[in-house]
Amino acid sequence: MKKAKTILEQKLGFGFQTVTYKAQDNKQALEEVNKHIKTYENQYKNPLAYQAIQLMAHDETLFNLWFEAIKDSTETEAGFALVNEAIYLSKNPNYNHRNPQVVHHQFEHRG
Repeated sequence: MKKAKTILEQKLGFGFQTVTYKAQDNKQALEEVNKHIKTYENQYKNPLAYQAIQLMAHDETLFNLWFEAIKDSTETEAGFALVNEAIYLSKNPNYNHRNPQVVHHQFEHRG
């Protein structure tokens, strides 16, 4: 099965699986999907992810790095890479998101 690359694909996939497993009365598979849904939803409640997204809105280079990462992997993995990059940048006292002249390092994502 192909891994979903976007939030929309992921949510549609979870929805189709949920409807199918309910119709089949497959409690074990339904429980497994519900675990995946909970894990998936929890990653978007992460305050680091929220802060990284806010930073990306002000730093075009950071946005471009994230965009390239999403083309090579999944939206979820690009999101993790975004958080890692934001943490890396925040450790540099010379980084200013309004004037990002600090050199970004390449995302480390699984493609």
